[in-house]
Amino acid sequence: MFTNAFFKNFDKFLTKPRHPKWQEVNLLAETPGWTRFPAAQKLVDEERKRKSDTDIQSAFGKFLAETASNSQSDPVDDEVRKQLFRQFLDWQKSKPGGG
Repeated sequence: MFTNAFFKNFDKFLTKPRHPKWQEVNLLAETPGWTRFPAAQKLVDEERKRKSDTDIQSAFGKFLAETASNSQSDPVDDEVRKQLFRQFLDWQKSKPGGG
């Protein structure tokens, strides 16, 4: 219960009157040689997945913006979406730091 409450309310530590050092805390950071409490690790994994999904959505939006001028119509059926997603993956790999 403490771990859930701490993670859920962590942003409150970032506001005044809390100490400014709380701004430097990264709950997702790894510390070599340390094992995270399993409940905390689960929350960290969920947050990383959420961030990854958000990053993918953002990248897909950039891909659509860059390729919109090449497209004659909106992708409406599953086959077109699959093809577009394959193109997106190739596009993402071609970007600096991509896949």
